[in-house]
Amino acid sequence: MKQEGLFDYNTINIFDIGWRGSIQYSIQKMTGKKVIGYYLGTFESTYPEIMSTSFGYLIDLGVHWYDKTWIEKDHMLFEFLFSSSEGSLLGFQEQPDGTAIPIEEEDFVNTNSDKVRTFQMSALEIVNEYIKYSRYLGNVNKYDASYSFLDFMNSKRYEDRVVFSADVFIDIGFENKKYRYVTNIRIYS
Repeated sequence: MKQEGLFDYNTINIFDIGWRGSIQYSIQKMTGKKVIGYYLGTFESTYPEIMSTSFGYLIDLGVHWYDKTWIEKDHMLFEFLFSSSEGSLLGFQEQPDGTAIPIEEEDFVNTNSDKVRTFQMSALEIVNEYIKYSRYLGNVNKYDASYSFLDFMNSKRYEDRVVFSADVFIDIGFENKKYRYVTNIRIYS
């Protein structure tokens, strides 16, 4: 943290997918600094110590702008779409010059990084198009910003969901288990 200049600031701002605020809570405990967290969503289970400094976009401390069950039910897809194309951080390796470099979990990189990069680059293309025409379109509200994904989640099209069911989310930090992004695929005849 010192190498990256984290202690050079009185307040640290982080951006994360969200849910409970574990990264914000941990950084605050380790540094003793004020940490403000900005998230896609935060649930009621957010650490009490950071509730006043964590802000969710789609869900804020369990308060939602729309039916939050679609996020809770398939939140692993959000994990996938907003994950880094690098693997989970396992630790650091000290170099001869005293600097530290990250050691990353490799299964994720091999399994998912190309798909993550494709989704994220496509999302950035949409954002760039919006920026070009933003003066004509005005501000985007939460519903507009997430409608297509909401429609995708609610429509439960078999051909879409089967693509994600084959991919695996690897949770190194807490349980060291693998999970499927979409666990519910039902075939009706």
